[in-house]
Amino acid sequence: MSALKSAGVTFIQGQFKNKDRSCRRCGNNWVGHEEKETDVNIGIHLLNDAYKDLYDHALVMTADSDISPAIKMVKENFPQKFIYILNPPKSIQSGELIRAAGGFQFSREIKEAHIGENLFPQKIFDSSGILIAERPKEYNPLSE
Repeated sequence: MSALKSAGVTFIQGQFKNKDRSCRRCGNNWVGHEEKETDVNIGIHLLNDAYKDLYDHALVMTADSDISPAIKMVKENFPQKFIYILNPPKSIQSGELIRAAGGFQFSREIKEAHIGENLFPQKIFDSSGILIAERPKEYNPLSE
């Protein structure tokens, strides 16, 4: 996250909560994790920032249609604002999201090649030269 912050990106996230899980077949129990609130947080910020006139164009990277009502509300109240849906690689595009944004012209799929072409440098330093982040080796392109 420090790499994103160094590039001026505001990162909006939810949280993971523990959730008890069990297998009906074998009876085993374990604690799993469930993501909560990310779509709500993004929707609230999208609408709040529209009211504050902090953007003209917004890029929302998601395949989760739960954010559709917030996008519809922004579009209804601020028809001059454009919201583009960036669909993560290998995920199914949501027709509801695409309709909320205004149609297919406001939707693009992120391909794995796009990610490889837009990686941060191997090492990221702050303005005083202190290392703040290092790209994990498993993210390195094959050519490095």
